[in-house]
Amino acid sequence: LFTAACAICHKLGDIGVAVGPPLDGMGAHGPAELLIHIVDPNREVDPSFWAFNITTKKGEVLQGVVTSENSATVTLATQVGVREIAKSDIDKRENTRRSLMPEGLDALGPEPLRDILAFICGDAMKQFRILHLADAFTADSRDGLFASADPRGGQVKLTKFGNVKVEGVPFFIQDPTKSSTGGNLIVLKGGPGKDNHSQTFPAKAEVAINVAAKRLQLLSGVSGWGWPAVQDEAPALKATVVYEGGEKEEFTLLNGIHFSDYIRPVEVPGSKGIEGLADGQEPRLLTLELTKKGIAKTLILESPAGNKTPPVIIAITADIEGKGPAPLSADASKRPPPPARGKDKAKAAQGPETGPKEGGKGDGPLVPAAPIVWEAENPKVLTRQFGEKNLKQVWKRDKTKVLVIGGGSSHNFAEFFGKTDVATLKAAGFSVNYTEDRDQAAKELANADVAIISVNRKFFDTAAYRKALFDFAAAGKGIVMLHPGTWYGFAGWPELNAQIVGGGARGHDKIHPFDVKAVKADHPVMKDVPASFTVEDELYYVNAEGAPEGTTPIEVLAETSNSDKYQKPHPSVWITKHPKAKVVGLALGHDARVHDLKPYQQLLINAAKWSSGK
Repeated sequence: LFTAACAICHKLGDIGVAVGPPLDGMGAHGPAELLIHIVDPNREVDPSFWAFNITTKKGEVLQGVVTSENSATVTLATQVGVREIAKSDIDKRENTRRSLMPEGLDALGPEPLRDILAFICGDAMKQFRILHLADAFTADSRDGLFASADPRGGQVKLTKFGNVKVEGVPFFIQDPTKSSTGGNLIVLKGGPGKDNHSQTFPAKAEVAINVAAKRLQLLSGVSGWGWPAVQDEAPALKATVVYEGGEKEEFTLLNGIHFSDYIRPVEVPGSKGIEGLADGQEPRLLTLELTKKGIAKTLILESPAGNKTPPVIIAITADIEGKGPAPLSADASKRPPPPARGKDKAKAAQGPETGPKEGGKGDGPLVPAAPIVWEAENPKVLTRQFGEKNLKQVWKRDKTKVLVIGGGSSHNFAEFFGKTDVATLKAAGFSVNYTEDRDQAAKELANADVAIISVNRKFFDTAAYRKALFDFAAAGKGIVMLHPGTWYGFAGWPELNAQIVGGGARGHDKIHPFDVKAVKADHPVMKDVPASFTVEDELYYVNAEGAPEGTTPIEVLAETSNSDKYQKPHPSVWITKHPKAKVVGLALGHDARVHDLKPYQQLLINAAKWSSGK
């Protein structure tokens, strides 16, 4: 039945053709919701799967889904295969804004439809049931949610939509551009002031469950002005499960225990932050353990009266067998301490005094620091002092001295920044040394003319390193913030991005080719660099939505072609208008495909020369 009725357009596992939406994982939505889309396929159509009618100049009529197109061709997925059609051969093209799926499949009758639904749902239906939130949505993630409705008034910046898996649990995150209601979040009333936009949301929302379950899994756990902005362990959300027989089970979820601030990753003990779902933010996985038996009919979500932290709910899944994560501890002693306030704030702004040098989330192993010594008139003296094996790094007195500082996660720092870039700069005549040790970096900055900083190792945020870098900048030295160095990487050190980087990036496209185009080709940093060149790299969303108030302005020297996400260019090379230092931002540089590229190498050399002032 599935092969005859569905597989000509849909793919499930190894069966079928990928014309319409794939059906893998759809079973978790449950048969009732899937039945609606089968018998009424045009009720809600994802624009990615609108049916197009194309008539060629030869009179051939084709119908299918446009999977890709460029300036010359259109690729059309049809029920009989994929066709690439030259645009010059098209006589007429019509977007029906309807599904390619035919109406009238209810004529198959109840029993065949039940069999098809059972086949699609399979085991997924027995383990999980994705709850349908469309009727309960109160907000659109593209809008501001908290201080104002303007996007600058506080967005939950979702980056993933559709069916996603989190800790083995399937969820459905609604894309607001494809929502029939225009909404994709449940945001409830709250906030510290009467004039905030978040006070306009309803205080209660109701969601249908209609299944017996052992747990409810929520993508939620974030709120406006959540912990530590508001440091009261007050109720942020009340959740009430109403069972078929009228019984109720209530859960009170607390700010600082289950909920934290939406704007950046903040750890609290009763929920788990999930990376990769939002740009620079971490929605959290929150679990409710149901103790009563029987079918749970509805879930009532309420914001308590006087709530200062309006809660956000993104997606909910009923965990039928209880195989998903269990509720986490509500022990406040496991929560990191809140940032200092009042008299202690100035001291905290200096950074921690000490701490580990490695072991951050995703960090690569710390590359041991080789000693850096001054060139001696008699090299044998240094060899005797340090040993020939350790004598790898030397400051040469008659050359511009460049300290390359690297280390952290997601990049092979030692290979590309520590070897390739060091070799490029040495060949250009610089005296160059490399370190991943923050204490060595703080010490050697005093000896350098230029610091090239490519660090996302969290343990670089110490009082000594902060002071050394800001003293270096105040002395009018040269700074090049390179690739991960341009990231918003230090939540407790916003001054780095505000004063040195001139903003930064919170996300990027997946690695693919894009163009870098000169904006100010006559600037010395752009000397001998092509007016346009192609790189295969992570396209960083530098200052994609503007920079925070008080950020030092930048002058863009080169920009990218349009990003996939924002469909606009972003700064790729720039100078930060620091009052003393000469600062260059260079967002390129993920791996060998960039570091071995001549235009990149020229940019790096130019940036070091210009920023050194020599």
